[in-house]
Amino acid sequence: MLAFEDDTATAEPRLGWEAWLKPLGLAASDARGCLQFNHYDQCIAAALAGQGVALGREPLIRDHLADGRLIALAPPRPEPERAYYLLAGPSADRAAVAAFTAWLLGQTDAAPTQE
Repeated sequence: MLAFEDDTATAEPRLGWEAWLKPLGLAASDARGCLQFNHYDQCIAAALAGQGVALGREPLIRDHLADGRLIALAPPRPEPERAYYLLAGPSADRAAVAAFTAWLLGQTDAAPTQE
């Protein structure tokens, strides 16, 4: 499974995996792989195609979540200025996604909102 981020993570570190994983005591550099896209829509298109996991911005993916094209794998972090979702397309390898989600949530006190 690959982790995706768009290039705004470089300009705004709070939008990247490192900012999301650091409070969990994890490092993005420990991931098997990470692809970075020039545009946010490319990042989300890869997740929609079932190619991996992406950090989504709720206002921009709300419709994808509502119609089931993307599935939030973890609840948003409880921070008033931002929220993150762990996303995978419906054709993603469910066993791999479940294992990754269980491991990631096991590093926190969070519980999944959807499976």
